[in-house]
Amino acid sequence: MNIKDMVMGSSPVDLNWNSASALWNVAHYKIVGLPMMDFYLDKAEDASLKAMLSYGIDKVLIPHVERIQNMLKEKGLETPSFYQRGKIDDHQISRCVREIVKHGLLNEMTALSNVSDNNVRNLLSDIIKDDMAQMSGIIQYKKSKNWLFDPPSI
Repeated sequence: MNIKDMVMGSSPVDLNWNSASALWNVAHYKIVGLPMMDFYLDKAEDASLKAMLSYGIDKVLIPHVERIQNMLKEKGLETPSFYQRGKIDDHQISRCVREIVKHGLLNEMTALSNVSDNNVRNLLSDIIKDDMAQMSGIIQYKKSKNWLFDPPSI
């Protein structure tokens, strides 16, 4: 497959690069959130909250990931996979923290691009700088544990 086919898709049934990575990223983010949702479900006391969390996990999150996995598999692509549910381990914790910091950085960059007040821009720039340093530390930690993984191969 040439680069044009990878980017544009060679036929209506093929997934182009953007579509494949978009699906992979959505599934990955949901998978990363699953241990947190399980933790919240375990700690919740209110029956309505427990029911809402349980429904969100069993009827929304997991089926969405499975649908994405099936589509990617049908196209012969790698899929992000679920971790064994239960006790959350250090790898899962580092994965969750990385996603939290990453999405914080995305929000901060959006905020910075939307403001013109110099004081606010300076404050946001300082925050972004600190969070980038935190992200670098997380990446170095994950590298030291060999816990980094590549996005899907096409």
